[in-house]
Amino acid sequence: MKFLSIYYAEGNGHGGNGQGHDGNFAYSDGTKVKYFKVERPQQVKHGGWQSPEELLSHIKSLNIDLTQLDAIVVNTRRNIFNNITDVAFRIDNTDDIERFSIFKQLTCPIYNVNHHFLHKLSCWPLKNYDKVTTSFVCDGSGDYYNIDVSQPLRKEIITVFDSQTPKDKIFNTQSLSLGKALRWLAAKWGIQGHENDLAGKLMGLQSYGNIDPNLIKAHEFDNIRTLENLFRFSPDRINTDWIRTIHHLVEGYYLDYFKSHAKSDEYISYSGGIAQNILINSKLREWNKNIIIPPHSSDEGLSLGGLEFLRIIFKQEPLDNTGFPYWQNDEVVETPSTQTIKKTAELIARGKIVGWCQGKGEIGPRALGNRSILMRPDIEDGKNIINNRVKHREWYRPFGCSVLLEEANKYFECDFESPYMLYDVKVRDRKTLASITHVDGTTRPQTVTDGPFAELLEEVRKLTGSSVVLNTSLNINGKPIATPEVAASMNKSNMGLDAVIIGNNANIA
Repeated sequence: MKFLSIYYAEGNGHGGNGQGHDGNFAYSDGTKVKYFKVERPQQVKHGGWQSPEELLSHIKSLNIDLTQLDAIVVNTRRNIFNNITDVAFRIDNTDDIERFSIFKQLTCPIYNVNHHFLHKLSCWPLKNYDKVTTSFVCDGSGDYYNIDVSQPLRKEIITVFDSQTPKDKIFNTQSLSLGKALRWLAAKWGIQGHENDLAGKLMGLQSYGNIDPNLIKAHEFDNIRTLENLFRFSPDRINTDWIRTIHHLVEGYYLDYFKSHAKSDEYISYSGGIAQNILINSKLREWNKNIIIPPHSSDEGLSLGGLEFLRIIFKQEPLDNTGFPYWQNDEVVETPSTQTIKKTAELIARGKIVGWCQGKGEIGPRALGNRSILMRPDIEDGKNIINNRVKHREWYRPFGCSVLLEEANKYFECDFESPYMLYDVKVRDRKTLASITHVDGTTRPQTVTDGPFAELLEEVRKLTGSSVVLNTSLNINGKPIATPEVAASMNKSNMGLDAVIIGNNANIA
């Protein structure tokens, strides 16, 4: 059967009422999956669909025939679910379909599916998904349920799902949206950027502060209401100790919440925008080694959840996750040769800053070796060099790294697979890995096992003695991860890179 799933909200803003973000769709012909996120060709970070016609043009660009579809999911995020127990409903006979005239003549069923439920189902490509018994979804917003959205710290629903089927019971708690709270705190500090990125930037800044036990004692973080009161402060009270303490309390709240709904030895999945917070993720993994978190945990993964919903409803065989997470529909067709890989490794070993663009792009916000900027991690003042020349990010934000899985525990306190850069770990020798070591002595590693990127890391190891490389996303400042076409325009004159390797094509400054 052929399924199409769309996360749709117009514009490049956030939320409902005509403003959207992270527009994406996914298609399955019964086994193979095609995925498209509109921010990549738009080169607008968190971009949304400008119109149904734009969406249709991209669907057609993937040679998808709408008349051959068996079912469609369209998540419109229009706040139209009555309560948390609503899972999905048909929209082909409602006013909602008027917004999608491109589908009006189709005869296949069209569903709108609960936002949080799509987050849960989006975990299907992950290893051990079939073992999951409890699923958590936590994000800054979602489908609203009689919530006062006028408040800056508005309440939201953290959702817990049983098992894997659409008809299982849904548990929830109305509480302060911690994602919104962290975003709000970042804005108060003066951090700038897309609102969906503010909490992530705050994550880097908080490491420069110290946990204030007096602040914790004064508020006795025993319930979420206390934290809500904690955020109602005068702006002149903000400092890095305050931010560090608040973030620490938020981490503790999540851990306590998960403990109250699941056991430490069961398989659990975790998704939603908050699942990109590596500090919370790391706390959760210390408690439960069986947790699985997708690299597309934010709304860019919702269309994948829609495919799984349709697969279940129509009782189809499991979808094929071959190639995951390299599913973006922007492909470098030519595979790098052994000669190209060795040449690139030589550049990195010589201390050059290299753009590396291969295969299909990664799903998710983090470069995982197909759309990456790479550099040796032991270069003196390397963090400032790459930031000043290339990335131009806030001074307090750290850089992650990639390493062959077999060497991960040699350089880091990391005895587990971390293929999606979703956890932070202690660096064993921060002097020799200064460029990727944050002020708190940690780094965010990607463990690599196979493919051309693994071959590159092996060649780097032969030349330098270590397979560790600094890895940050291949993008122009303020833009999303580059497409191959955008990467082809990058060189030393406009990007500060010493080389850009696309397939076997090397543009060396």
